[in-house]
Amino acid sequence: MKDLFAAWEAFEAGKKQKARKHLQAVEPEVEKMLEAAGGELRGETLNYLGMFLHTLGSLGEHKQVLEACRRWQKLNDDWELRYQAGVASFNLGRFMQAAAYWSGIHHVPHVANMQFVAQLVQQGTIPPLQLEYDLPDPDGVQVKLNRETADMPKKGLRSGLVIMVLLEMIFDEIEVKGVAELSWPLLSFTGSWGAELGFGLMKCGAVSQAVRIGMGLAMMKAGHFEPEDVFTEEELQSIRPDDENRRNETAVDERQRFSYNAAINGALRMLKKQNEENGIEIDTRYMDYFGDVCPRCGGRIRANRGVIDEAASVSSYLLLEQKKAVVYCICKKCARQISRSLGPVDDTEVTEARISARLPDLARSKPNGRAEKEKEWEILRRIHNIKD
Repeated sequence: MKDLFAAWEAFEAGKKQKARKHLQAVEPEVEKMLEAAGGELRGETLNYLGMFLHTLGSLGEHKQVLEACRRWQKLNDDWELRYQAGVASFNLGRFMQAAAYWSGIHHVPHVANMQFVAQLVQQGTIPPLQLEYDLPDPDGVQVKLNRETADMPKKGLRSGLVIMVLLEMIFDEIEVKGVAELSWPLLSFTGSWGAELGFGLMKCGAVSQAVRIGMGLAMMKAGHFEPEDVFTEEELQSIRPDDENRRNETAVDERQRFSYNAAINGALRMLKKQNEENGIEIDTRYMDYFGDVCPRCGGRIRANRGVIDEAASVSSYLLLEQKKAVVYCICKKCARQISRSLGPVDDTEVTEARISARLPDLARSKPNGRAEKEKEWEILRRIHNIKD
């Protein structure tokens, strides 16, 4: 497979014609490997196949990628071939064809809503974009998302795959606030494309009300219009925060929003699901805007270009009077102290005090009594499936 590696090196060096010649030589070899592999693709065969399609697609040869995937599906109907055929179709402007290829890949994270996105591009709600030929591996997507988020103010949002993943996450979101937060980078760092996206989704009847209103909030924050231009008075009342919340939102708006690695994000998603199943909303504002300070000890947690890379674990405490779980990360030093302790560690009062000092609306109206503590413990047992 020397020609395959030579093709990638030539592409990286900007010698596209030379890369095409190498790929032309290697294509029959890839096909022979697929024929020999039979059944399920794995190991070197899968790696070489992915590298070939990625390099060919990166050269803009979308039609050739599509033709190769169609031909090779007869040898092996692997989901990766269908996914890349969908990417090639999407980049060629054949959006319904892309939706058809992606429709049977619901078992892969990030692909479930790509079919819906393709349909919305077809009807003109979402403006067209180009996708890379990277596979939607959750860890790889998270790395790309973290890197692009850190570079957004200078370079904008460039990755089509990251844009697609943000869109599919928006359509999964049921809270207006969550939609607005996910929409912000799409509307603020993609130029006129983002404004077109926002206006398209705000008036789209195929998406939820949460998506329409959340998108509107993000559009206002991005300066595309005033709220009175779009929302009814009733909708304005539902989305306008009270004075206390407005002061808190102003405080966090002035700060950079942090992002986290795949492990922390995975733990956060699990915690969110567990709490929502028990009727508890999670509040991540401390993580989002103050995550570089451990609320347990007050020490620093290192952030590298907006990414918190030394958080040890995700923790939370219940604020039942607001039906919330306040989520935060602790530093590695605190995590070691807790793990070495021989008995239970109750440090929530100090942690709560540090968090409410930053976010005053999260302060309790009165200290927890015994009855409140028992109720919280009962809910925590249910959330974390702790048995007697």
